[in-house]
Amino acid sequence: MGRAINQRRTSRPPVTMPAVCRTDTGRQGDVTIVDLTAEGCRIFTKALSLGEGLKLRIRPQNFESLPGVVRWSRGGFAGIEFDKPLYGPVAEHLQRAFNRGS
Repeated sequence: MGRAINQRRTSRPPVTMPAVCRTDTGRQGDVTIVDLTAEGCRIFTKALSLGEGLKLRIRPQNFESLPGVVRWSRGGFAGIEFDKPLYGPVAEHLQRAFNRGS
């Protein structure tokens, strides 16, 4: 089963990053990445209903597609675990570039 929200390995700095999400079932919609670490992110979407275990790809603007899996979903938000962690300096750059503050 997926890791509970309270059991994250690291805290997720808040960001506001527009992206497009495409599920393995072919559905696609706009999402906003609202927090991010090298291991995963939390997204918000009004366009898609995302269930636990669903495989998908998230493509932030001007960035490569990130494959992952939905670990939890509630109220338009979903926690995504990336298939492969982002390279640390890349994650840090994105956190700084799209930081929305505390």
